[in-house]
Amino acid sequence: MRLQQRREVLEKGLTAAAALLQTGQQIPALPSIGTDIWLDQKLAERQWADPLILLMAALIATTDGLNVALRLSRPRVGYGTG
Repeated sequence: MRLQQRREVLEKGLTAAAALLQTGQQIPALPSIGTDIWLDQKLAERQWADPLILLMAALIATTDGLNVALRLSRPRVGYGTG
């Protein structure tokens, strides 16, 4: 899965998670490609090639923030712990 595809899955996951959780919090916004090098590098990592892991990270990001969610290892994302 290419970087742009990963970003699209993550963005849709963030939107769906926010609607599902109905916390009233603002959805973390994804900056454009190339404006946040750290984010681009994280999303390019092998673990984020799996759409399910991206969607699980989106759930975590709605409560703990995007940086926290993307710093988690694959097993920690699976446990939903930040």
